[in-house]
Amino acid sequence: MQEEKASTLERIVQIIVRVAEIDPATPIEAGTTLTRSGLELDSVALVETLLEVEKEFGIELEAHVVLEEGGLETAGALADLVASRTGPAQGGS
Repeated sequence: MQEEKASTLERIVQIIVRVAEIDPATPIEAGTTLTRSGLELDSVALVETLLEVEKEFGIELEAHVVLEEGGLETAGALADLVASRTGPAQGGS
């Protein structure tokens, strides 16, 4: 279970780096804030990240649900949200 969560986080970090054109050497961990005082992603980058996450994991994330569940606060929160939608048997590839 912990390994799946780490894999989900790694995949999400790769998406964030690609979409937001962040230097791959930038440390992004579960507690890294996506907006204020963290990566400072703007609204366009956040939407693009969500769209890429949906494609990568084969899920649909409704914006209001993501916001209500705090899925855009940190990289780890987004990973947790994705994990809750994919389930253990649907980890994606």
